[in-house]
Amino acid sequence: MQENLHNIGKHDKIKGSVTTSFYFAMKYIIHAHSSRMWYVDGYLVPKLKEQGINPVIYEDKGGEGNLYATMSSFIDAGDAWHLQDDVIICHDFAERTKDPDTITCGFCRLRDSIPDRSGRRGVNEMWFSFPCIYIPGEIARECALWFYTEEITDIHLKRLKELRKGDDSFFMAFLWEKYPNLEVVNVKPNLVDHIDYMIGGSIANQRALRMDIGSLAAFYEDDKEDLMLWLQNHA
Repeated sequence: MQENLHNIGKHDKIKGSVTTSFYFAMKYIIHAHSSRMWYVDGYLVPKLKEQGINPVIYEDKGGEGNLYATMSSFIDAGDAWHLQDDVIICHDFAERTKDPDTITCGFCRLRDSIPDRSGRRGVNEMWFSFPCIYIPGEIARECALWFYTEEITDIHLKRLKELRKGDDSFFMAFLWEKYPNLEVVNVKPNLVDHIDYMIGGSIANQRALRMDIGSLAAFYEDDKEDLMLWLQNHA
């Protein structure tokens, strides 16, 4: 499905493959659609590099779709933080992401952000949101193999598979089935903010909701002002 990671150098953009990158031996993968590479290359990657992170970019050049591109990348991803192409990171992102020991969600829904839902939770107690999530390589690979080989009977998942989207829904279903007793970490404040509405995202009509969620994150107002200034010259 993709070439082996160990045979590729660092930060690069390769269709259907990912490359290796480290911050304290930690890998960071940006899942990017070709239409958003202007933002990834121009803003997100430089911001990550300012914190000592040289990220991997998994670019969906061939139109695999959100779901298949994610599952394809999982095959050889290894232990990694996975970021979507429409986020901004907090000022201490590198420090807060350097030593996870289990699946860790860095962006949560409003309902999951209250203090008693942060910290370690059972897999069936929260939503696995993919703007920012750490997944151990063994689990990522197993999820991909499950996706490609298991017969999907759930009506909702079958519909998502036809639409080639819903990576987070499939990952949650996989965990519920294969790792029902696993504890995962829900991080608060959020590690990233989801700013799709600022860069022409697909859910711009949910701007108010995204802004409410973003208010739970760390250090984002100044970053949004900086992004707005950048967008005036680059969007």
